[in-house]
Amino acid sequence: MAGTISGHLPAGELAALTTGFIWALTSILFAAAGRNVSPVATNLFKTSAATILFALVMLGRDGIPFDTSLGWYRAGMLGLSGLLGFAVGDSLLYTGYQYIGTRRALLVMGLNPLLGVWWAWLLLGEKLGLFDFVGMGLALSGTALVIHAGMRAIPRSGHGRMWLGTAMSFGAAVCQASGALSAKAVLEGVDAFAATEVRVAAGAVALTLYALARGELGAWIRGLVVRKVLWRVVAGSILGPFIGVWLMIYGLQHAPTGIVLTLLALSPVWLLPLGALLQHDAPTKTETAGALIAVGGVAVLMLK
Repeated sequence: MAGTISGHLPAGELAALTTGFIWALTSILFAAAGRNVSPVATNLFKTSAATILFALVMLGRDGIPFDTSLGWYRAGMLGLSGLLGFAVGDSLLYTGYQYIGTRRALLVMGLNPLLGVWWAWLLLGEKLGLFDFVGMGLALSGTALVIHAGMRAIPRSGHGRMWLGTAMSFGAAVCQASGALSAKAVLEGVDAFAATEVRVAAGAVALTLYALARGELGAWIRGLVVRKVLWRVVAGSILGPFIGVWLMIYGLQHAPTGIVLTLLALSPVWLLPLGALLQHDAPTKTETAGALIAVGGVAVLMLK
């Protein structure tokens, strides 16, 4: 049966579900690495490694490591998308991990579908329907519940850190949504692997220039080659931007887009057991309820 595994499991949906799990797992790997070296340094390694992996795939598939048919305009828009999404957005997210933990940061960053709805309303004149308001209300309420529970669980002196981490994670959501908007206009007819390669390469170049400008590239490299850091960023780089992106593309090709995006948005839910198991950070009942409500709101927006 087409689109299924052994005639039973829907292959596209399973790929998307696996991607959400992989992204939850890699968030833990990058968060752990970011405690020993700059979160921006881990992002530089990730984007550089992903660029090499995509180039190798393109070389093996097409005989050339990059797509020469994109043209300057498309390549520029994809590069801008990568600058916003990978260089700035992921750096903010990884820093947010250090302030409020992976579970809360990833949940806040997952609000980017709301931004897409708002911008479509403001910039494109799209009308908001009942499901839009219900989805936004659930997503915002659930996220607020999680942040409020986190505030109650820490001393008042740590509230500033919580707000800063929340702001950084929301900034990551803004960058991700902006990056997606920049890429959307030029993606039609473009090979998904070629487009992703340009985006991660742009992120890697931007982060390298940033490190050179600050005179920190050598220190970042020395910090990354430490064994307990290196294996985490290597594993995260292979699993997340490479295998995860491939599975996401496969899912979009074999399942309805709304269902795929909803399954991808389950990463914060996957982090509930993963965080408790691997980070010894068990969520409270309130945080669990808030995460489920927020993801439910995102699902309403995507499936409407």
